[in-house]
Amino acid sequence: MEERTSSLKLDLIQEFISQYARNEAVLPVEPYLLEQALRSYLDFIRGTDNFSILQAAYQDLRENEGGSVFFSEVVSHNRDFLEAQSAKRTWIEAERRWLYKKITIATARLERAEFLHTQLIFQWEDQLRGRNININDMPLGSANDQA
Repeated sequence: MEERTSSLKLDLIQEFISQYARNEAVLPVEPYLLEQALRSYLDFIRGTDNFSILQAAYQDLRENEGGSVFFSEVVSHNRDFLEAQSAKRTWIEAERRWLYKKITIATARLERAEFLHTQLIFQWEDQLRGRNININDMPLGSANDQA
């Protein structure tokens, strides 16, 4: 019986997570947090090891999809926790996008600076060859200063 209860609990967790992922009315949250929320609710109703409660919850999820009373109760019971986790995830994703944008801009600036540096080196070499100037006679500064 204990093995059946454990197996049913795992099936219930998987079904809950998959329904949560398909439901557009809820905020996005990581699956391990959903499992934690579901276990919290089962502890709250003292249904963690009760086979008949787990079976009824699983049947409700399977038959009623997004309109499941059990689903609504779990989400409602953990609303503050789930909203906080979703907000945290949203901020982390926004920060990643911001950092990626900064890295992209910095990379573009670096590539542009390398290009300009290479151009200046070629201009400088051309001036040395064209004027037969000794390198030791060149003043410090960019090649544009020589023009």
